[in-house]
Amino acid sequence: MTQTTQNKDLILLNMQDYRLPEAFNKRLGIPTIHKPIPGKNKNIDFDIYDYQMLFNDEGTKKIIREGNTIGCFYIESPGMRSLLKRLTCDTFEMLTAASSVIRPGVAESGMMQEFIARHKDPARRMYLLPEMETYLGETYGVMIYQEDVIKVAHHVAGLTLEEADLLRRAMSGKLRSHNSMKRISDKFFESCAAKGYNDNITNELWRQIESFAGYAFCKAHSASFALLSFQVAYLKVHYPAEFMASVLSNGGGYYSAAVYIQECKRIGLKVLLPNVNKSLSEYDGRGRTIRIGFMAVKNISRASIEKTIKE
Repeated sequence: MTQTTQNKDLILLNMQDYRLPEAFNKRLGIPTIHKPIPGKNKNIDFDIYDYQMLFNDEGTKKIIREGNTIGCFYIESPGMRSLLKRLTCDTFEMLTAASSVIRPGVAESGMMQEFIARHKDPARRMYLLPEMETYLGETYGVMIYQEDVIKVAHHVAGLTLEEADLLRRAMSGKLRSHNSMKRISDKFFESCAAKGYNDNITNELWRQIESFAGYAFCKAHSASFALLSFQVAYLKVHYPAEFMASVLSNGGGYYSAAVYIQECKRIGLKVLLPNVNKSLSEYDGRGRTIRIGFMAVKNISRASIEKTIKE
């Protein structure tokens, strides 16, 4: 029997020795699995760190591809779910890219739309310069990670690695003095001119860098988010009641509890009202059923809840 519990600092899914500590962003309320024992032990039939299994699980790939990810870390907002569908995203690599391409800088610069178009239509994958295909081929020539600024500034524009990193830091707001920015931008344009680029190419390179770099993720950041998103999507598919109970019990997330309750019903879970003889403090997920916990009842104290449960 599986039971979900939670206190202020910890979410626990009582699947023998598996523990579900809180996710990186507490208000999202998404649990991740910490595995103290080898997988597939003591009646646990999965290992959340078996990436071969995780990334090839068809059910998990399907809900990501179709945007049915309400409750899942970072990929539950309407904008992100729409992006997943537009990209037909169901791989770790594409989810990593999607996690960054939706960031304000990339989206507002118009490069998110360009990335989507190039992903769907290979004929759109045109590059300002041959070097852009060499160093940004993975993202179809679109800069979506902080590292892409360094790649373009160093390999394409000809800045030193130190200068390229200074440019990245300047664009991320860590070197925002006017003089520093002026020196770096002057060096960028001088270096591009020395390499023989025309003004249109140089200006477009600078526009792309300047418009998004302050809001872009580094690739490792995007990858860590994508991995966590994949893990919790797996839990939603294979342990929906326990997973949604944890999401609801956390009391946070992109949506209200009412939306998560509706999502429970949409995926076929039976939602039971609080019961003085059966409810716990938190939401309780078992099998295909979720029991609403006393925490959802207004004007009832913690002491009263504990006393009721004890009795």
